[in-house]
Amino acid sequence: VRNLLKKAIQANSPFAETYFALAILYYGDHKYNEALPLFKKACDMSVQFRYKYNYADCLYRCGLANESIDILIELSKNWRNNDQSAKAYFLLGNIDAFQNHKDDARRIAMDLFSIDYSSLNIENFDMAELMFLIDDYESSKILYESSNFLETADWLEKYFYCLKSMNQI
Repeated sequence: VRNLLKKAIQANSPFAETYFALAILYYGDHKYNEALPLFKKACDMSVQFRYKYNYADCLYRCGLANESIDILIELSKNWRNNDQSAKAYFLLGNIDAFQNHKDDARRIAMDLFSIDYSSLNIENFDMAELMFLIDDYESSKILYESSNFLETADWLEKYFYCLKSMNQI
């Protein structure tokens, strides 16, 4: 598939999906610098939300947080009424937290808490991770406990840190 997509791109494919599909393959291999121009090309060819969202995510992973944030702010304007916009708003909160913009991340987390965020396809586990990043260990602990994830145990370290922070060990 990868070789076919590369050939189509070399032949100047007129379809944004061609560029997007190859970008997704590179992204999945953690080759963000190779995926970035392909996401950009897909965005230039079409205004689909998923193209812009993935481009913004890839920008962040390539160390271009400010460019990513600008796109996510635009994509998340309708976050209360649209699950795609909410996904962008949630990613914006995570990036803010990682960039140490804790007040902005906290505002986004509280906004999402003020509504039924699960109806926007945001899982309790994902919210627990965001709450952990903004140092809201109580909420993070509660959300971890209400999540149903038995596949991996990589969350346990954060969960126990929450307990320790609240003197509950």
